[in-house]
Amino acid sequence: GSGFSNNLILGYTTVRDDRDPIGGDFPYLIIFDGAGTIRAGSDEFSTANALDQDIFTITDNFKIYKNKHTITIGTHNEFYSIYNLFLPQNYGTYTFDSISAFINDLPASNYDRGYSLVDDITGDGSAAAADFGAMQLGLYAQDEWDITRNFTLTYGLRLDMPILTTDPDIHPSFNTTTLPLLQAQYDIANDIEGGAAPDGQLMFSPRAGFLFDLTGDRRNMLRGGVGIFTSRIPFVWPGAMYNNNGLTTGRADEADAVGGAFFIPDINKQYTDPAFKVPSGDINIFTKDFKFPQVLRGNLALDTKLPGDISATVEGIFTKTLNNVLYTNVNSKTDVDFNWTNTGSDDRPVFTRSTIDPTYSAIYVGSNTSEGYAYTLTAALAKEFQFGLNASLAYTFGDAQALNEGTSSQNSSQWRGQVNTDGRNTPLLGRSDFALGHRVLSSLSYSFDWNKGKNVSTSI
Repeated sequence: GSGFSNNLILGYTTVRDDRDPIGGDFPYLIIFDGAGTIRAGSDEFSTANALDQDIFTITDNFKIYKNKHTITIGTHNEFYSIYNLFLPQNYGTYTFDSISAFINDLPASNYDRGYSLVDDITGDGSAAAADFGAMQLGLYAQDEWDITRNFTLTYGLRLDMPILTTDPDIHPSFNTTTLPLLQAQYDIANDIEGGAAPDGQLMFSPRAGFLFDLTGDRRNMLRGGVGIFTSRIPFVWPGAMYNNNGLTTGRADEADAVGGAFFIPDINKQYTDPAFKVPSGDINIFTKDFKFPQVLRGNLALDTKLPGDISATVEGIFTKTLNNVLYTNVNSKTDVDFNWTNTGSDDRPVFTRSTIDPTYSAIYVGSNTSEGYAYTLTAALAKEFQFGLNASLAYTFGDAQALNEGTSSQNSSQWRGQVNTDGRNTPLLGRSDFALGHRVLSSLSYSFDWNKGKNVSTSI
């Protein structure tokens, strides 16, 4: 037979995530007290931290039923408007070496504050935020083909194009003065441009899968598939281009306060650095051809019925990284100049690389790596008894290797977390934090008719 159907879905989502500290507005205090440390005040990373998102989605699926084929042609599109404010230590963070120093109004031994350079607003509402637009456009086609009564083949292709529709700000001197210095030492710097969001990349995701009834009675099912799968990324990563650009936020420390940083409880009267230079600070940037994460994944499984009507499954899954996020601080000199500094409580010598352009501190470049893989092997048994008892037992072994876990919301933290022996700019492939290892799972559940069709179940 033949026929067709269509399903159109329109959606609108608003997100208002305001991470306000508990209690009244107050600076953050760190007071050393001999045997311990006193910490009080507004959480230093929640004082200017807000996320507003407006998301409009359009999904349409057109299905064609033609003999043994079910063909789906569809599109899924998302349109984002994002405001993400993050000014760490915006109320001021004061460190005192003793309770006495705090009580007697001595200057803090350390003071830190991040603040807006584009307005005088303390806390939420500042324009010193990542304020940008994005789109995720998707097209796909799939055919589910019942080749025989016992064999079904599903295959298709998905095309995705994620696009950042807003370019970040940058000081003109970055491209004319800083960038050539970086390009002289880092090849990856030839693929970046200040003030430009990454180009939209067309992501191809072909995939195919099958289901084979080996004996024609649904008791022995062989299934499997292989395909490329494209993931989203947390928009907080590219969003950092819009507020870590050398122009939007400033930093103050105890050296910026005349005569020292004396404690000021009023959050609206905190210290700024009158000598703060623009541009300066950290820069976050992504390569022009930056791609969203992609993996190649395949699986093969056998579902069968054993004697005693026991269900058994054996399955293997393998995942190969095609595109994952990776970071490089391209403002770190690559040549060895043997500048040593003594640091730490035991005065051990530590080699430190100097910056290429002292205008900025770190310049973090987000790019892609294809290194990494993961696999799992699973064997499972399950039995349903007629008197209401269900039992299952499964054993899984898995391992995973990665260069970068992608678990932080800050690109600087992502870079610092890269495992290495020769510096964070040359990370090593190693066991992932998400490597499964050996795992045994078991469960028992029991259902019974308690009172005239009212079922009660319990499980462990």
